[in-house]
Amino acid sequence: MLIHTTAIAHVALLASATGLFVPQDEATAAPRSDVAVRIERRCLAEMEKLHARASFPGASLAIVLPGGEEVAVTVGVTDPDGGRALTPADRMLSGSIGKTYVAAMALHLASQDKLDLDAKARDFFADEDWFQLLAGWESFTLRHLLRHQSGLKRYVFDPEFFKVVVAEPDKVWEPDELLAYVFDHEGLFAPGEGWAYADTNYIVLGIVLEKVAGQSMYEYVAEHFLGPKGLVDTVPSDQRRIPGLVQGHVRAFKGLGLPDRALVDGVFVINPQFEWCGGGFCSTPLDLARWARLLYSGSAFEGDYLDTLIDAVPANPRSLGPGARYGPACIIRDSALGEVRGHDGVMVGYQSAMGWFSEVDIAVAFQMNTDQDRKIGAPLPRLLVRFASIAAEELGLPAVEGDR
Repeated sequence: MLIHTTAIAHVALLASATGLFVPQDEATAAPRSDVAVRIERRCLAEMEKLHARASFPGASLAIVLPGGEEVAVTVGVTDPDGGRALTPADRMLSGSIGKTYVAAMALHLASQDKLDLDAKARDFFADEDWFQLLAGWESFTLRHLLRHQSGLKRYVFDPEFFKVVVAEPDKVWEPDELLAYVFDHEGLFAPGEGWAYADTNYIVLGIVLEKVAGQSMYEYVAEHFLGPKGLVDTVPSDQRRIPGLVQGHVRAFKGLGLPDRALVDGVFVINPQFEWCGGGFCSTPLDLARWARLLYSGSAFEGDYLDTLIDAVPANPRSLGPGARYGPACIIRDSALGEVRGHDGVMVGYQSAMGWFSEVDIAVAFQMNTDQDRKIGAPLPRLLVRFASIAAEELGLPAVEGDR
């Protein structure tokens, strides 16, 4: 496969009054620091080695350094058959990373005393008889939903669900239609007495949040987070044609009867709208790294929400790796650079991960335009550590051994 590489780095200022990242125009941008140039070169060389060894179509990396300076590097192509070089501006579906915006919405409403996270979810469904068909409906709380402690099963694991998704690509899903795939199913455990990752939790949660907010999740997220923080490259994946979405390559989801490419003439082969509050966004690594730093440092909005965000419970190691903990859309892992707060995501044709290394104030995000990472030899969260370690070494932070 022909290898194409692109690398950019630019400064983003952090406005002290608002916490807003403001990317500077190329013509007026401050000179890049020597350390940013060195980090860029080393990361590009590492990306090229990965690409040559693994033969994936393309990948995009972004790092936000202490103080806000940014590095963005890409390698590979949009499509091995006649595609162009991948660029940092190319958007990809971010999968379950979208849960972080939904969790931020819940925490924002709670910070304004509009929502009690320990309220029973049932209190918001008095007029919906179907709610009583969910396992544990009488006792799971909003906090249980946020931390995947409700015991609800994953609706996406029902084989009949994806049959409909593939057979009816223009279908627009209502939340209760998604939940119907787990109606009358026994819970995995009693609410609060276990942990099991399930998008189902965030579908139930999303219904509650929209009722409380009086507007759609997408409107709320745009108004309170994306717009104020200048995250202009993060958009809803609520339709089959998504602006700026680069071609995705289907590998892990091939068994569902999908073609090799996620887009045909710019139109997604299924309707990604079904993800909604379980994912539901398209982004770039630069926006993801910026968002990770804002959210996980406690700077996404005014209010003291950080303690709730990092109040995590042990996660299943088979799902998130040994020692991982889960707060409200906050996966906490230990690394050679200390604690990492972040989230991962996969969607048909794409894979993403983002993390903020709290002890060194480095945020990293990585995206691939394929939904399978087996060929690269390491899960994406480990790659974040590898690239963060390069940045830390060049910044002269305490010596670490990269997770290689």
